[in-house]
Amino acid sequence: IDLERWLGQQDLNIPGNILICSQLAKNLADAHRLDVAHGDVHPRNVKIRRDGDLPVAVLIDWDNAAISGLPAPRSPGAKRFLAPESMAALLDSREFPPDMYTERCSAAKVFHWLLFGREFYHTNDEDLFVQQSLRGAWNSDPASGSVDATVLGGLPNTWISTRLAESFR
Repeated sequence: IDLERWLGQQDLNIPGNILICSQLAKNLADAHRLDVAHGDVHPRNVKIRRDGDLPVAVLIDWDNAAISGLPAPRSPGAKRFLAPESMAALLDSREFPPDMYTERCSAAKVFHWLLFGREFYHTNDEDLFVQQSLRGAWNSDPASGSVDATVLGGLPNTWISTRLAESFR
């Protein structure tokens, strides 16, 4: 199944989700060492299978990869998982191909969902989503004050340590 479905069908499985985070981080680090950025990191591009009781994650769909020495991909990636500078370029109709730096932002959004049980920033208000994306804000940002976990789902933002919050910034 894909990671989005995995996240939506079960209770928050922190040990399994940490394992998935580490597997995705390894996939991306291996690609980055080869000067390759996946270019479209989001939960539907991660497939999960089970090896006994353990989840095994594989990053798929490399057709938007930014590869050193080849023309840049034309797509910025999945809108909900864009880095702020990629979102700004998209709004200005400028090309801003994904790279290893913007990919780290996309990966952080996926890791947030895995660790806290909710999307990095989710709202049905498209204008608010765009505004918050440009700021790099997320629903459970401790700097925004307390968050009602019953509304957003997942864990309350009090679970986010200062060091972890800094990594999302």
